[in-house]
Amino acid sequence: MPGNYAVIGMGFVGLSQAIALAKSGHNVIGVENDTQKLRWLENYAQGKRDDFPLYEKDLDVETREQFRARRLTFTNNLEHAVNNSEAMFIAVGTPSLGNGKAKLSIVYQVANNTAGILNKNQPYLWVTKSTVPPGTAEIIRDFFKDHNVGVVSNPEFMAEGTALKDTMYPDRVVVGAQEDWVITAMRQLYSSFLARSAGHFRAMDNVSAEITKYQANVQLAANIVMANIGANLARVVGGDWEKIRLGVGDDIRQSRFNKCSLGFGGSCFPKDVRQYRHTLEQAGASPLDLAVIDAMIAQNKEQKLVMNHYMTDYYGHDLTEKVIGIWGLTFKAGTSDTRESSALAIIKDLIRHGAEVKVYDPKATREEFEETLGLEDTSPITYCDTKEEAIKDTHALIIPTEWSEFSNPGIQTLQDLMTNPVIFDGRDILDIELFRNTEASYFSVGRQPLINTT
Repeated sequence: MPGNYAVIGMGFVGLSQAIALAKSGHNVIGVENDTQKLRWLENYAQGKRDDFPLYEKDLDVETREQFRARRLTFTNNLEHAVNNSEAMFIAVGTPSLGNGKAKLSIVYQVANNTAGILNKNQPYLWVTKSTVPPGTAEIIRDFFKDHNVGVVSNPEFMAEGTALKDTMYPDRVVVGAQEDWVITAMRQLYSSFLARSAGHFRAMDNVSAEITKYQANVQLAANIVMANIGANLARVVGGDWEKIRLGVGDDIRQSRFNKCSLGFGGSCFPKDVRQYRHTLEQAGASPLDLAVIDAMIAQNKEQKLVMNHYMTDYYGHDLTEKVIGIWGLTFKAGTSDTRESSALAIIKDLIRHGAEVKVYDPKATREEFEETLGLEDTSPITYCDTKEEAIKDTHALIIPTEWSEFSNPGIQTLQDLMTNPVIFDGRDILDIELFRNTEASYFSVGRQPLINTT
């Protein structure tokens, strides 16, 4: 039987949840407080514009399809959404504060406003999809102490680039709640999702569910850090990380997140690792436990500049006469998200050393990138419409993002467009054999460099 649900926050998490519910036959109201974004979504859904406010695979097509099927609508009116739904999914942002703690003010504001709208006897579900630290559910529950509201911790485990697929076909659904009727309701809601994916339903208390999300992301982030440490070792002593990671990855326990890179970024891993560390500290964790997380954070920060260190070793620290091409601004392929991407650190460091940069990314927008970059003077940056334009008359190319269109550029193209090409492959996506016996020099993360001495 179709249900009526509200989803608060139309970012990639909230919109994916809203569409997944709508595709499952439910009626969904998407609530977005940003008026400009709300109008953009409505106009796109109605066919009045063709550009979508974010890049995430299939969200644009499905938004229009579910809107036209009258299963998905948008509003900024919280009262309308509450009065026409039986459950509310909270997917608002919880960015890091300066001390690493998650900012929860928007979550609490929505809870306070919802409590002021709800009929006190009306059974209702509050479902937190946002990533929040342990103990948040108890605070939220206090807002509804005079109501018949079940407070659910239901963290998302999606990845940017596959957000809708991950929501539609979950490998597990984690539900934290106190009351049996809430667990039963959530199990019923997700039964069709888990039937599609043969995933697991994991019922637990709220605190355990909240910790599960952080623990999952921190352990994945640790895998990335360890892969990069191994790649750095392989480069120094003469190994090939691509071969090593395949040998390690044949063990099913270690098959994911073992590609080398310039560190992790995006909207989840960095802030979740910082909040995890803050939670450990607040809980009185030992100095050794804190040191492990501190070392992860420090290694990841340093990893983002591996190619820059190569470059200054190659050219010297003064780059005032150099023009550097950058392929990729997003933190990974398959998304338009540039938050905490390695390109941010790379470009800031290049400009600090006097270089000019030419950048290209197939999905990132200049406005969003410059907002995350946070530089007052962006005059050293030229934004290009093609990858070829971004390397024309450049001295070197850095590849921070593994977009597929970057994987086979053609050595002749590089030599024709660049000035004595030097390639810094931050994702090890290029075939090193292409550069043997050529005029180009090639540096990567997990392999020894090929340096042209002619």
